[in-house]
Amino acid sequence: CIAANRVYVQRPIYDRFLQALVARVQALKVGSGLEAGVDIGPMIDAKALAAALAFVDDAVASGAKVLAGGKRHGDQGNFLQPTVLVDVAGDSKCLREEIFAPVAVVLPFDTEEQVLALANDTEFGLAAYAFTSDLSRAFRVGEKLEDFEPFHPERMASRILGMGDVVSLVEKAAEAVNEEDAKRMEEKMRKGQFTLEDFLEQLRQMKKLG
Repeated sequence: CIAANRVYVQRPIYDRFLQALVARVQALKVGSGLEAGVDIGPMIDAKALAAALAFVDDAVASGAKVLAGGKRHGDQGNFLQPTVLVDVAGDSKCLREEIFAPVAVVLPFDTEEQVLALANDTEFGLAAYAFTSDLSRAFRVGEKLEDFEPFHPERMASRILGMGDVVSLVEKAAEAVNEEDAKRMEEKMRKGQFTLEDFLEQLRQMKKLG
């Protein structure tokens, strides 16, 4: 349910991303989940495998290209080759419905507004993610992208700083930030000026409080 099937990549890095993704996907080992070294297990049943293959066939019929996989793996069991699709038409089923299979549809985008419209243009979407080096953009996207995984500073802090009692530390940090500083940070985020360094500085201050 949390696996991303529609992957939107900014156009300047689109080709490079595809090359790296296809190489990784082709290196995945398909087989029984009880075997060592296996990356991709079987579909839950024959019906699920048939549905996944139907998604691929539908996309290809509308002009999509298969860069990896796209077929059943082997002649026994309900295994699907990990698949990468590109040049997928907007009305293809794999862009309109949840796939529940190791199938990645990769599409380029040019602007933030464009990708938000594309990502939100579905009745489904059980999970959504954003990857960016621009923290202000992450906050903006988090507010506008439906089904976005909420941003939790305390979780990131626990990973970066190795804190024990993160909740207690966040409460202390909240008490230490005066109203003026809070308004200043809020204004920077609203204007898209809140940088990764700003966030890391907040984490450093939190660590001192601990």
